Amino acid sequence: MLIEQVVKKYNLNTIHDIWPNLRVYIHGGVFIEPYMKRLERICDTPLFLFDTYLASEGYFAYQQDVNNKSMRLLLNNGIFYEFVPFTSEYFSEDGVLIDKYKAFTLEEVKEGVDYALIISTNAGLWRYSIGDTIQFTNVALREIKITGRTKQFLSLAGEHISLDNIQEAIDQTNKKLGVEIEEYTIFADKEHSRHSWSFGYRGSEEISNVMKSIDEALKVLNDDYASARKYTLKDPIGKFVDSSQFLVFLEKSGKLGAQNKFPRVMNEFQYESWLKHIESN
Repeated sequence: MLIEQVVKKYNLNTIHDIWPNLRVYIHGGVFIEPYMKRLERICDTPLFLFDTYLASEGYFAYQQDVNNKSMRLLLNNGIFYEFVPFTSEYFSEDGVLIDKYKAFTLEEVKEGVDYALIISTNAGLWRYSIGDTIQFTNVALREIKITGRTKQFLSLAGEHISLDNIQEAIDQTNKKLGVEIEEYTIFADKEHSRHSWSFGYRGSEEISNVMKSIDEALKVLNDDYASARKYTLKDPIGKFVDSSQFLVFLEKSGKLGAQNKFPRVMNEFQYESWLKHIESN
């Protein structure tokens, strides 16, 4: 958004008209893929993108290779890591840790498994849950990727869909249908046993085509979702919302800027507020 505002303010074609030496873009905290087309439109020269994993509790990992999106875990930064498998054995359906005593060390983790990250630091944190879920992409090199949040995942009927699954399904849909869905949020509708989606999109594609594409992609990405859709979950529903309304909603909620992010999976209270907002706009 900052780069777009600079381009707009100075009536430029691209950001390189005013920052000709811009080559590296370091990001963190969000999935960058939904915003890539916007970034490409305002750049004259391709940028090298590097992901980072940092928070107020510590600096955990960073991307070393522009051609490898995984991040190398920092092991010499005053942080001791533990990893709890993000499964129903250890976490409730609301994402609350129910078994606080079973955690794995770096020597015990496996690739491709979702883990909740637990840290102890020399700043005084003791077995503290960051609230993120990660996967090891290369155990030997201690390389990881962020897959979501312990409180922001879908499990209405045992489908256990992570934000990583959701984002991958949206990315596939963007490429398949030629659309640009940047923002989204989902509500697990218990009353009707289905997922209700809202997409930030301004275009002519039919919502039914988008929903079908995402539904089919999730079935391939997640076996639990495929099973739940076969037996218990009804067809998901969705609506298009002007992308700007996501930011307006954050602003009205007093959460625009800083480290605030739009909730990708909403609880009932958040969803009711969201519905009132989009209906009034």
